[in-house]
Amino acid sequence: MSGFEGPVLRGMNPFSNNKPRLTASERIRNKRDATIYQAEKQRFQNKKTCGNKNVKYYNNGAVRSIKSYKLQKSLARGNVLCEDCDDKGLLCGGVANHDALASIRMGNNIVSEYWGGGGINYLFTGPVQSLGFQVIQSDVSGVWDPSAATVTDPSKSTLAPGFGYIDNLIKIPRNLDGSGVVIDPSNELFPDELCEPFRYLRHSQLKTYLVLRMPVPIKINGAGYVTQPSSCNDISNAAIIGEYAFFERDGLLGTKVKIFAGIVDSLCCVGEFILEQNDPGYGGGGGVTEVEKGIFGLFDVYIQLFQVNYGEINKYLTTSPTKAALKNLMNWNIGDPAVEVPTIYFSHTNGTYSGFLPPSYVESFNVFQGTIPPTHNQTKYNATRQSYMSCLENGTRKINFTKNTKKEDNVIASYCKVLDASGNS
Repeated sequence: MSGFEGPVLRGMNPFSNNKPRLTASERIRNKRDATIYQAEKQRFQNKKTCGNKNVKYYNNGAVRSIKSYKLQKSLARGNVLCEDCDDKGLLCGGVANHDALASIRMGNNIVSEYWGGGGINYLFTGPVQSLGFQVIQSDVSGVWDPSAATVTDPSKSTLAPGFGYIDNLIKIPRNLDGSGVVIDPSNELFPDELCEPFRYLRHSQLKTYLVLRMPVPIKINGAGYVTQPSSCNDISNAAIIGEYAFFERDGLLGTKVKIFAGIVDSLCCVGEFILEQNDPGYGGGGGVTEVEKGIFGLFDVYIQLFQVNYGEINKYLTTSPTKAALKNLMNWNIGDPAVEVPTIYFSHTNGTYSGFLPPSYVESFNVFQGTIPPTHNQTKYNATRQSYMSCLENGTRKINFTKNTKKEDNVIASYCKVLDASGNS
């Protein structure tokens, strides 16, 4: 190519959209390999034979032998495209630390967020927010000492607590020319030295959601505690949308170890949870917080994370309950339940409501990054340059034809099914 012709055009958009850049031949190969994998999977599941001349299987669904290396590569790619690392995508190895997550791409502003170092702590009187570092520091005309106030320099003690102004106090702000305004006074985003000119990127990240499949406590039990879940059709479930969620466990010497904190963005009912008898095993004090038997809704609870202790949450992401019946804390087999009692809290911001359950009522913990609905999922479905073929291996040892991975359904910013008083959806 001559210099006159210029570089090859990659597309009309000058900014990266973080999607895999696939050639036409690669798209054709992906369709072929996915078709080959799906055909072999159906052949195994429908006939339960040991295989054919091309692919032979074990009874457990693993690949026994393959006719050629080319076919092996096709099965491996097809497995990644169809199963996406058992629907875990980029996070197939767990989330041991923040670096295991996908990093931000400026072309995906809709899925990015700024984090200024603040936090949320849970108290029984309600959630308390801790302040992060200052981004902009400004001042307005006036003095803080009321005794020193004058007509031209009024007292700032008449301002609303912390924010806002009273009427006609400031007609022309004195910092109109920029005086009194300091950007990044904490020196966190744009440092004075030139060694780290892009430090602000440390505080930009992809929106990260934790998905808990569980019943949610929104009703008061017989002992007066909010530990009682409800059915999928209960419109009261909407009360939990937009509220804080916390997960912590007991530590040494009466301390609390925080596992995560966030806000509930969405609920989606996926089935029912049946508790055949009262569960007094939670609460310690004579079972005062016991969960009463009944049929409850089982929800996917989407929590946008603010704070995460990755070392703690990774225990639940990489572990599964030992029983299908979610009732006993030992089902998760994590830590010493007599010492490290973990609890999940859901709290109203006004402090009048706090629901809590042990993680024994959680069927699964999952993490994804992007948006709800997950149309801009940044960790799954081979949809980004980072997640594309992220769990591809040079072989077929992880293929299991008995599995039927269900792709994640879209949800809305509410729970999925609501019935009115007449029983209409």
